[in-house]
Amino acid sequence: MKNLKSMRNVVSALSLIMCIIVIIYSASVEATYFGDVNEDGKVETDDAQLINQFAVSIKTPTNRQKLIADIDQDGKITAEDARLALRTSVKLEGLKEIIPTKLVSVGNYLQFNGKSLAVYTTQSNAKNANSKGIKKYLAKGDAVAIKSIYTNVVKINDGEFIRYNLDNQGSFKVFKAPTGLKLNYTSKNINVGDTFTLKGTVSPTGAYTGLTFSSSNSKVATVDKNGLVKGMKAGTATITVKTINNKSCSCDITVKNKSDIQNNLINTARDVHNWISSNYYTYGHSGKYSQPQYMRNQREVNCISYVTWVFCEAGYVDKIYISCGDFENSANMANFDKITNPNDLQPGDIIYFAYSPGEHDHAEIYAGDGYTFNAGSTRAIQAQGPENYGTLDRDNGKMHFDYAYRLKVLK
Repeated sequence: MKNLKSMRNVVSALSLIMCIIVIIYSASVEATYFGDVNEDGKVETDDAQLINQFAVSIKTPTNRQKLIADIDQDGKITAEDARLALRTSVKLEGLKEIIPTKLVSVGNYLQFNGKSLAVYTTQSNAKNANSKGIKKYLAKGDAVAIKSIYTNVVKINDGEFIRYNLDNQGSFKVFKAPTGLKLNYTSKNINVGDTFTLKGTVSPTGAYTGLTFSSSNSKVATVDKNGLVKGMKAGTATITVKTINNKSCSCDITVKNKSDIQNNLINTARDVHNWISSNYYTYGHSGKYSQPQYMRNQREVNCISYVTWVFCEAGYVDKIYISCGDFENSANMANFDKITNPNDLQPGDIIYFAYSPGEHDHAEIYAGDGYTFNAGSTRAIQAQGPENYGTLDRDNGKMHFDYAYRLKVLK
């Protein structure tokens, strides 16, 4: 019995000693140092060897080990980190404690990519992970600004603090604050029912790219969280795009009914045709003027200069052209779709005719129901309004429909 009691005393003593050792050890390794990948409280040659194995991809580090092994803090593990660990092991380099909050700056943004993260009401609550001091939770994808920095704690707003330490540091991405924002469109004309994507480019490189979109009039144009804009009814609206720190740009949207655009083109075609007819224009190619206000003094017009005059007057072409080929090769073509089936013609289409395919011999504006506006001869110029030739052949059947161009807003 005495022996059994003695053994129990020895075991109890040993247990007490082990507890003391664990407590002392725990206290001694409370801090984590760069290079101490096995986290025993010191940097030794085996740490350097392990870092070298990470550097040459013999072993794969955990997210925590990646941070600890990156001694020179260049974002990657290399032989230089192993060299620094070796120098530290022989006391040629001093120990550097890792505090993740030292690796970020006030003004940066943190995006959380974990499942859930507590937001505490005070710095003390965050530091001690006080469950009674939780205000709310961050969800995956949430981004927050760094307002103040403490040891392993970040203030993200008044009365809002989060833990940012070695254990959860891998759940965050760090971004710079945006300083600039540009949009792919500053204004856009669309039809009812049409959609397009408004895209924003944030600067500088490394800045947080998350954007918010809003419409000044969602009855006219709506926009979703990804920048997809849709025309709802005729009218105007402004889409405003903001960065996380409220840098903003806007795009003015004009939504039109398809029939309104077509009617405007046909009415403009009729007005210009009436002008050249009543002012006794003749057929010619002098091309002296390239803008409508000056073209009215020329007294000479050809098929394509009439067509481009109409579209220039309506605001869809930059100038008047005297050659079908020149117009087709201009930057204006970015605003048009090509139509190859004559049965698909719609009012406002530009029809190209050719003696042989692709020769750009003649152009007219389709008015609907087989009628076209034509300025391809002095007789056609003097005609009153659009004409129906009964066919899409011209010059006694020698010239045929080749293809047509339609404004993209009329697709």
